[in-house]
Amino acid sequence: MSKRLLFDFTANGIDPQCAEGMTWGPELPGGGRSLILFSDNNFGQAGKTAFHLLAVDNAR
Repeated sequence: MSKRLLFDFTANGIDPQCAEGMTWGPELPGGGRSLILFSDNNFGQAGKTAFHLLAVDNAR
């Protein structure tokens, strides 16, 4: 399966934490899809719970 970079967190100044999961979200008004990435706080030892919502263009 091929892969491609959808979003560069570091280049946009965002710390993604330790992303542990992702799921498709609802369809967006323009016809694209939402992609939700999430991380947890590792039982309070490091990091924080975070959700990242990305828009994926279907045209690509």
